[in-house]
Amino acid sequence: MPIKGIRLYFAGILSGASRSSFVRDTVSTTLYVLIGKGAGFLIPFFIAAWFGVSSGMDAFFFAYAVIFFLATIFSAVVESVSVPFIAEARARGEDVGLFVGRILGTSAIGVGALSAAALLAARPALTVVSRFGPGEVDLITIILAETAPLAILLVWTSALSGALNAYGSFRAPALSPAFRAAVTLAFIYAMKDDLGVHAIAWGYLAGEAARLLILFFIVRRSGLLRVRLAVSWDSRFREFLRKSSLQVAGMSLAVLSPLVDRVMASWLEPNSVSILEYSEKLFFIPSNLLSMGFLTVLLSKWSNDHYNDRPVANSGVLRLICIITPMLLVFTLAFFIFGGFLTKLVYGRGSISADDLEAITLLFGFYVLGLPAIIIGHVLARWMLVLKDMAALFKIGAFKASANAMLNLVFIYYTGLPGIALSSTVTAFFTMALYYLYFKKTDKGVCIGLQGKAL
Repeated sequence: MPIKGIRLYFAGILSGASRSSFVRDTVSTTLYVLIGKGAGFLIPFFIAAWFGVSSGMDAFFFAYAVIFFLATIFSAVVESVSVPFIAEARARGEDVGLFVGRILGTSAIGVGALSAAALLAARPALTVVSRFGPGEVDLITIILAETAPLAILLVWTSALSGALNAYGSFRAPALSPAFRAAVTLAFIYAMKDDLGVHAIAWGYLAGEAARLLILFFIVRRSGLLRVRLAVSWDSRFREFLRKSSLQVAGMSLAVLSPLVDRVMASWLEPNSVSILEYSEKLFFIPSNLLSMGFLTVLLSKWSNDHYNDRPVANSGVLRLICIITPMLLVFTLAFFIFGGFLTKLVYGRGSISADDLEAITLLFGFYVLGLPAIIIGHVLARWMLVLKDMAALFKIGAFKASANAMLNLVFIYYTGLPGIALSSTVTAFFTMALYYLYFKKTDKGVCIGLQGKAL
């Protein structure tokens, strides 16, 4: 792109930003997320410094991946799918607090049952699909039992965050992870010598419990809605369950990939699970930086516009993608070039060896290459959520999980552990293309001369 064109591009963005409440909310929410999530980013980095790379850490990271899988298939759905329903309920003057309370009650039963099933199935399943030793399997089983309540806590905090986001209250959900991180790190530091890796499990549990209490307090003080725990269903909640069930199924397939990645990493050299975990957590820095505040505000705005008779044109969605793509490419290039510096900055002062640092840098580089595809895919997924097109999201989730698993097998055969990161990136581009194909069924726009408005 010529220099003049680049100048005009950024001048146009700045000019639009000064007039757009969406951009202002995105910037402010991103700053809040940086404070909240930034503190959360520190947790794995301190864990790396205090515990390093070992078979015990491999066991912990695998157990945490199982709990994170169980929590995410519900928490991500609750926080995102609930927003359009809450926006619609607000527009109709319905009791939003009761709706959120039903989410809390129903999710506690469902997630609790799944966690119990996972505990019962863990030991026999691990002996079949993984190559962990008997001692590691025992440790994984114990950590699963210790962290099982974390799944329910994560779903509940997501439900409260989704409710606040639907009301346009972005600050508290964005900042609350900072309190969680502070409690988690304080607990781990105080107990690491006495409990070892178990201090990490209990620290995460204490941190999420603290975050939940803070969000409950903020919801109560805000007066926006009165949440009370309930398990009763009405026609509106049944519709939510029906719509979200497809998304839960799709999300379970989508977030199955990290768990599959760790199973396959256990087939490789010792400590591979830890190296994979640390490189993925490092990748969360750019991915969360570019997506968390932006996507949160985007879903809330599109949902409220859609259910208040101000629908966004499909061409406006495509226009938004065209605006953010050049910025994504610039960020991707920068993080790819400075990946080695970032790895040493974050992990270089801890207990990780130089060879392991080099491996983390390599995996991080492969992950970063998929950044544009991931963010654009998230934008299109948010549009499908607004339209409640859960069937399409389920199909795309199924494709993503199966493609990632198959590509893992291919790339691991040729490149070893880096093949897992490479597989994730290639899968991200295929998934983005599939999102776009679904989107184009009702869209004829191009990047030049769009008339639709997205912001």
